[in-house]
Amino acid sequence: MTQRVLIIKLPSLLRQIVSDALAVDGRAEVIEYGDDDGEENLDLIAAISQYEPDVIVTSSTGREIDPALDEYLSADDGRRVLAIERVGRAAYLFSMRPEPLALGEMSTDTLVHAIHDEFTEH
Repeated sequence: MTQRVLIIKLPSLLRQIVSDALAVDGRAEVIEYGDDDGEENLDLIAAISQYEPDVIVTSSTGREIDPALDEYLSADDGRRVLAIERVGRAAYLFSMRPEPLALGEMSTDTLVHAIHDEFTEH
């Protein structure tokens, strides 16, 4: 099944890594929203309404995500947010779970498995 993946508020280098990994995998329709590292004023709600993504990939400063994503995640239909720390070393997968799933050290394989919900807790 093709996943619609919205990449938003992600630094350019991380955006390119994510896009390239998903292109190699070939199972995702990638939508890049915004084109600048200074994306703080991008409207997440408008982007979500416009593109209706299955997965959102965004940046984080730890185990917190933009509060605007809470409503997106509240729909119990498998939606997920993959939040990658701005330094690109760790990521967290948010869904209807009460706590984000820490994915540990980031790699392109971890990224692709998280996008397609193939990541299991250890």
